[in-house]
Amino acid sequence: MDRIDKSSIVAQSTREEEREVALAHVPPVDLLRPLRILYAQKWLVLAILLVISVCGVFYVLQQRPIYTARGLLLIENTRLETGREELLPIVSNVDVSAVDTQVEIIRSDSIALHVIASLDLVRDLDFVGSGAKSLARRTLDTFSEYVAQVPALRDIAEWLGSGSLQGQQRSERVALQAFQNMLSVKRVGMSSVIEVSFRSQDADKSARIVNEILNAYLAQQLDAAAAATANASAWLRDRVKDLGTKARVISLAGPPIRREGPTRTLLLAGFVALGLLLGIGAAALRFALDQTIRNPQQIERLLNVPYLGAVMRRTPYRAWPERRTSRRLMRAPLSPSSDLAFVVKRIRTAALRRGRGQIIGLTSIISGEGATTLASNLACSAVVAGCRVLLIDGNPYKPSLTRLFEPGATTGLLDVLAGRCTIAEAVAINMKSGVHFLPYAGGVGTPVVDAVRVQSFVRECRDSYDIVVVDLPPFAPVPELLCARTFVDAFVLVVEWARIPSSLLTSAVLAAGMNQNDFLGFVLNKVNRIAIDPFSYPIESHLSKYRFQEYAEWPAAQSFPSIVPWRIERSLARGDVHYTGTLANTERRP
Repeated sequence: MDRIDKSSIVAQSTREEEREVALAHVPPVDLLRPLRILYAQKWLVLAILLVISVCGVFYVLQQRPIYTARGLLLIENTRLETGREELLPIVSNVDVSAVDTQVEIIRSDSIALHVIASLDLVRDLDFVGSGAKSLARRTLDTFSEYVAQVPALRDIAEWLGSGSLQGQQRSERVALQAFQNMLSVKRVGMSSVIEVSFRSQDADKSARIVNEILNAYLAQQLDAAAAATANASAWLRDRVKDLGTKARVISLAGPPIRREGPTRTLLLAGFVALGLLLGIGAAALRFALDQTIRNPQQIERLLNVPYLGAVMRRTPYRAWPERRTSRRLMRAPLSPSSDLAFVVKRIRTAALRRGRGQIIGLTSIISGEGATTLASNLACSAVVAGCRVLLIDGNPYKPSLTRLFEPGATTGLLDVLAGRCTIAEAVAINMKSGVHFLPYAGGVGTPVVDAVRVQSFVRECRDSYDIVVVDLPPFAPVPELLCARTFVDAFVLVVEWARIPSSLLTSAVLAAGMNQNDFLGFVLNKVNRIAIDPFSYPIESHLSKYRFQEYAEWPAAQSFPSIVPWRIERSLARGDVHYTGTLANTERRP
């Protein structure tokens, strides 16, 4: 029993520990994430809000006021009851069918045509003009009139209804349709009272039409009663005249004071609310459909890698391609207050914190994200800071650094790895930056080297330089990152803003077999300045207030100053370098 109790206690404690570990790994609920999403999509929300609000302003300005006049009728039912000596008319309750019958009589075309004729509404533009027709009806009439001018298409015009009625008859039918659309007759609750209302753009006209409808209905009722008692005797005529359903006016219509419907302020508020809801919906839909990387929090959640900073997308530099490329690859030292300079300083500080002789590889997920530019700027910035830096072009598929710094190189990285020359013989010093550069030259493709030579190469790099920067090929298309892990101490991942899907990012990193310990951090490149906000980019948003404004373009005739002339002069004084005759590089003497 003691053994069973001990085992159960151990199992229970193990389950509790597992539960605590599971709860510790559960990410906290971010209640502010919806606000961050909306703030990131604020321009989309504001654009939709502005469009809907402008449409609301136009709608309110073109909307015509509508006034509704109301009149009330009381329906009574009279029947004969036997008295002591004679039959007496008694008012009884009116059933529902009787009231509904009177409602339909008031709504009938006969009364409507009588009112139209008595008030001459056929000539009123509110009934026969364009204002009495809907937009679809006006469009159809315009098309029908155009078609009726073509003899071969007159049958179509007649089918559409433009030629079926002409003259006075057509005007009466149009006025009758508009009249019925503006008229409303209904029973008030469960009572015997009928409400007659009419709406138009003129308050006095609405009241006159309602009163005329009441008069026409009462006149029709009197005519019907007179016709029923025409052939009866005098005594019976007096009795029958008081029988049946009778109506009397309990409230005549007066000109309404207030317009019908919501006020203009309420309408504008409704359009603003509609625009805000549509904007929020569009922002949520865009966030759900857009799986690209747009803020550093996405990569931090996916890879658990430190964030090193963001580089803004710059205005294209208008100059010769060679000058434009040179300035891009050395922008951090030339513009020490730029966002790129701040990012490069963070990378350099993080690398030096690991120790001397660190080999830092810069790579990306796909080609063209800016890893080469960041590698060159990191090397140039480290030289300005007084570090001994070796920049290696390790991209066999697109050796951009070699084409710029050492276009005619015959010896390079492949020769060093193959043992055909030493690092000192293959390295060249760039005159503009003072960076020691090892080009990718000496063969075709990726060489097959043994581990001993790689270890010797790495050892010599660590002993000779403070920082070694390697421009590596991207993750996704090529497998060279697996080989680079053998000698690279840490990787810096460069991700272009709004280009790389999160699924591609995770799959590429997993395919390379890397984890969070392999990365020094990541950099978001080519970020749109509009996307910088205090929620997603708190550091960049704060620094943007104090950062100096850089010029978008340099004069074409202005030459770039030498970044570290003191290092070149010191090397020349020692006699270990000499000019090759080109502006790009100097070489070491053999």
